[in-house]
Amino acid sequence: MLLALRFFSINDFLVVPLCLVVLYAIVRNRAERPKNAALKKIYYRVFIIKYFLFCLYYRHGVCF
Repeated sequence: MLLALRFFSINDFLVVPLCLVVLYAIVRNRAERPKNAALKKIYYRVFIIKYFLFCLYYRHGVCF
């Protein structure tokens, strides 16, 4: 637990979930627009894939 406190702050535990909720709300709003059910599934899947790839990209220090 003490090791986690060195790498994370209280803001990490508050801001990240808030950002995820906002991003999910945006994706949900845009996914409801098309009438095609297949497009709705694609919106959610692409959101998850993009978020996962961004986390990998950011985690490995590629961002400067």
